[in-house]
Amino acid sequence: MPRSADFYDWDKATSTLAAQAPLWEPGTASGYHVYTFGFLIGEVVRRITGRTLGTVFREQIASPLHADFWIGLPASEDHRVADLVPFLPTAAATDVEMTTIQKITFSDTRTDVPSTRTRAWRGAEIPAVNGHGNARSIAAIQSILATGGIANGQRIMSEAGCRRALEVQIDGPDLVMRGISVRFGLGFGLPSLVPPNPNTLFWSGGGGAFVLVDTDARMTFVYAMNRMQRGLVGDARSFRIIRAMWRALGMTP
Repeated sequence: MPRSADFYDWDKATSTLAAQAPLWEPGTASGYHVYTFGFLIGEVVRRITGRTLGTVFREQIASPLHADFWIGLPASEDHRVADLVPFLPTAAATDVEMTTIQKITFSDTRTDVPSTRTRAWRGAEIPAVNGHGNARSIAAIQSILATGGIANGQRIMSEAGCRRALEVQIDGPDLVMRGISVRFGLGFGLPSLVPPNPNTLFWSGGGGAFVLVDTDARMTFVYAMNRMQRGLVGDARSFRIIRAMWRALGMTP
C-alpha cells in the first residue's frame, strides 16, 4: 500500500490493493488491517451500488438515524472538529523489533496527528480511520446491531444480518498484532474475557475510543475522546466507565 497522501486517492489505494500479492497463504492466518479494511469493503460497496461508501453510509444509515457522523467530512463542518492530542512515544514502544509483516503494515499506514487537522484528511474517505463524529452519533449507529436491526423506529438491517456479526471468523494469534490472540466476528471483536452477556461485540479505535454492543441487553456503550493514549484495545478510561455501567445495571462483569 502507498503512504500518506496516497490514501486520499481512492482509485489508487484500491487498485494497489488489488494488484498486491498476499503476504501469506490465505486462510492460514490473520493479520490486522490498519487502513486497508475500509478500502476493501468500500470498493465492494462502490462496485455494487455505484456510490462511495461514505455516500451509502450517509444516505442509508446516518441520515435515517439523524446521526452526526461522516465518512468524508464536508468543509462546512470543519469548525466543529476537535483536534486530536497525541500520546507521547516511549522508549519501550519505539525499541520493539518488528517482523517483516509488521514493518510493511505499520510503515505504510503511519499518519502523524497534524495531518488529521487538514482539509485533505477530513474530506477524504478512509473508512477504517477517518470517520468524524461523537459518542452519541456512534452509539446511534451501533444501536442497529444492539436492537436486532431496528433503530429510530426504522428497520435498517435484518435481525439475521445483525446476528452474523457474532459468528467467529478468526480465533488465534494475529501476525500483525504479534503476541495477541484475537477473536473476530464480522467486522467486530468478540471478547476473550467473558462480559456479563455472551452475545457481545466490541471495537476500539486509535488513542482509546471504544464501542461495546451487548445484543442480549440491547445496549450500546461508546467512549470517544480527542486526547489519545497508547493501546490496541481501549484503555483504562473507557474500562472504568464500562465497569461502572455494569454495576449500575446490576450486571456482574
